[in-house]
Amino acid sequence: MNKVPALKLSFEGKTNLAVPVSDRIEFDIHGQSGVSPFSLVTLVVKSGTNVVYTKNAANVLPEMTMGWRTNALPNGKYDIYLTGKLIIGSQSYSTESNHFTVTTQN
Repeated sequence: MNKVPALKLSFEGKTNLAVPVSDRIEFDIHGQSGVSPFSLVTLVVKSGTNVVYTKNAANVLPEMTMGWRTNALPNGKYDIYLTGKLIIGSQSYSTESNHFTVTTQN
């Protein structure tokens, strides 16, 4: 690898994330990582400044779907986003997606 890869990672809800959500919700994930696929994508759920839930996917495709069972956490407002990691040899590169604020009501 001769240069730092241009990483892009984004996602959107298959349902409207602007209204309260419940049960299992799904996200369409879009990732670009150059010549090699992302090594790991992680869904991060934060309450305030605390990470309260993570979910990893190690078989990463440029376009994929990931779900989150919202009833794993108490009802409330959460900041959700993705992180992507690309590991090539001894080099590691990472990026962060767009963020959403979601309210869960289970």
